[in-house]
Amino acid sequence: MKGDVMVVTTMLHSLIPWFVVGGVTLLGAGLEALLRWNTRFQAFSVLRGTVILYALALGVNTAPFGFTGKSDILQDHIVSLLSVVASVLIAQRLAIRSIASFGRKHATAFSSVSLLVSVVRIAVLVVGGLVLFQSLGIAIAPIITALGVGGLAVALALQTTLSNLFAGIQIIAARQMRPGDFIKLADGSTGYINDISWRTTSIRDLYNNVIVIPNATLAAGTLTNYSLPDQRVLTEVNVTVRHGVPLAKAEQLALEIARSVGKEPYVRFQGITDGGIALTTLFTVAHYEDQLEAKSQFVQRFYERSTQEGMLLPSQPWAEIGAGTPAPA
Repeated sequence: MKGDVMVVTTMLHSLIPWFVVGGVTLLGAGLEALLRWNTRFQAFSVLRGTVILYALALGVNTAPFGFTGKSDILQDHIVSLLSVVASVLIAQRLAIRSIASFGRKHATAFSSVSLLVSVVRIAVLVVGGLVLFQSLGIAIAPIITALGVGGLAVALALQTTLSNLFAGIQIIAARQMRPGDFIKLADGSTGYINDISWRTTSIRDLYNNVIVIPNATLAAGTLTNYSLPDQRVLTEVNVTVRHGVPLAKAEQLALEIARSVGKEPYVRFQGITDGGIALTTLFTVAHYEDQLEAKSQFVQRFYERSTQEGMLLPSQPWAEIGAGTPAPA
């Protein structure tokens, strides 16, 4: 009987450490669920997925396993591994949040650039890996040396890829092109910058097609950014009015219509021809793609108003002018 009691007691004593680990882990899982589902703790969302890791590390560290020698070292290594992994996850999220906060504060779009996010993640992972190796007692100096020699060989083999990578970093650092900007390339292609990745930049044109350009090509090429210094675009509409029409009247009409379709209008008379007076109306619209609609509205309204007042040229002036008959005033 005593033997059975001793066996049961020994089994329970051996299970106590696992009960401790399980209990602390369950407590961490409860806190994890609270962070995920309770909106009051949105400020601590950076800890999601790491609380349970920290709880598991705490349980392994405090559980009375009674290990000695190599087993005790293994326990310490497990705790170090779990702690460093959780810390790296938190550091990544904090760095990405800092980028997003900086972008909102300074009106930039850095937070949506996948290249910048990828570089930050890789940097945090590399530092976290070196810290983990150091905590496990692995010398990092030979690893850094090997990475340096291997990096030189990789750089020679991936010249094009690295060229696009550093070109993308240059584009981001120069802040002359940002996601959401409307640009026009040297070949005439236009569109909005969707994203700048580690190798290419994607552009969405007005027909909702995606144009993919290598970063090195984009950085070395000539382009026009219609979103800098702001997104307003100057729009130009040319019309011709008849000879004899008071120019002040034509100018006033053009300004009135331009104010209804755009902002900051002004009129310039370009020249006198046999057909009439060339009149150019310029005004600004909010975005590049608004030009087509604004021009259409301007032409429609100007045609209706000027036709009623006899300002535009006749559609067939040669049909209205007979032989030897002077042109109408």
